[in-house]
Amino acid sequence: VIASGSRFTRYSAMEVTVEPDGAVLIEGLRTEILPSTTAGQNDPPPEPSVAAIVTKWEAAVDEALGDEIGFTVAGLPMGSWALANWTTDLTLAAFPGADVVISNSGGIRDDLAPGPITIADVVEALPFDNNLYQLTLSGEGLRQAIGAGMWACGGVSCFVTISGARYFFSDESWQIARPDGTPFGDDEALRVVVTDYMWQGGAGFGILAELD
Repeated sequence: VIASGSRFTRYSAMEVTVEPDGAVLIEGLRTEILPSTTAGQNDPPPEPSVAAIVTKWEAAVDEALGDEIGFTVAGLPMGSWALANWTTDLTLAAFPGADVVISNSGGIRDDLAPGPITIADVVEALPFDNNLYQLTLSGEGLRQAIGAGMWACGGVSCFVTISGARYFFSDESWQIARPDGTPFGDDEALRVVVTDYMWQGGAGFGILAELD
């Protein structure tokens, strides 16, 4: 296993020796993690056949995902509550029978720059092909789920995104309430929308499958 980091700052190089019969010689294995060149500086010219494939698919993507579907004056930065709230509010609007939507902020992977918003912009900001699950949780269960997600990510540039409710830390534990501040009952049944990634335990939400 070779882990070379993220955002193409480094890449992994591996050389193997293969016998004529297809056997890979372990003693001939060599691995190395190398820094990537800075974009535009000392980059080798693109291989023509690969560049042609990239150009073809860039044009296809632009045609398929280039439609403008919205506009933002100031932009919505990745890691901001503005973008997080926008994504969960849209999800709640798509599930009129749901009470609350929670998600993990790590699922947002890009800004929405000022100006027109295209489908491609949304795909870049939300690149994961998640399924959405509607669960039934008690008020206490929702509080536990939010607490688990917040403790797992630390709450620095990572947080639980939410719509239909708000949460806060008080009396040494996470508390939840409706947007107007009215608390949920501990035994109140709530319809909560989450991603399949969260339900399967991602981002510290392993408790969801137990509570549902």
